[in-house]
Amino acid sequence: MSIYECMKIPFRWMLEVIRLQYNLYSLVDDNGYVYCEVRKGMYGLRQAARLAFDNLVINLEPDGYYPVRECPGLWKHTIRPTVFSLCVDDFGVKYHSKDDLIHLLQTLRKHYQCTIDEEGKNYLGLTLSWNYADRYVDVLMPGYVRAARQRFKHPQPKRPQFSPHPWQPPTYGQPIQYADHPVSPPLNKSDSTYIQSIN
Repeated sequence: MSIYECMKIPFRWMLEVIRLQYNLYSLVDDNGYVYCEVRKGMYGLRQAARLAFDNLVINLEPDGYYPVRECPGLWKHTIRPTVFSLCVDDFGVKYHSKDDLIHLLQTLRKHYQCTIDEEGKNYLGLTLSWNYADRYVDVLMPGYVRAARQRFKHPQPKRPQFSPHPWQPPTYGQPIQYADHPVSPPLNKSDSTYIQSIN
């Protein structure tokens, strides 16, 4: 970080091993805090994502990769037709030759540890099923619905239901269409949170 930050940590939260290893007994103040200076980065900092992004720009720029200003998360190369999207720590890469892929991997591995899924089956927790011949991709989340039904104790329906409520046929000829849904009393805090998590 160009500007360092300070933080205070309650002394009672620290393990005895850490206290002795870093001689923290001499640093604790009268109120029971140890003050630290953060110089690089740290989990939980508000600006941690920005620091990581700036660091990535610095590391990839010498090899010709740059972020696209108009589309956050999208990166291109100055000469090669390589394009990749970056979300947290997942890269989705579009490359035209094996040489382009190797160039990107070599650039990344100079500074970061990374693994590769050349079939492109997993991205952001999604399973991608590519059909190059017909030019489409199926995006899947195997087991997600089953796990959600178990989590929310929702029984398996006897027949498919594709809407959260029964279909309301339109009344043709009327300018205003009113939905015919029963009105329920307001939910309490826990029930409201439960409905939000389902949605």
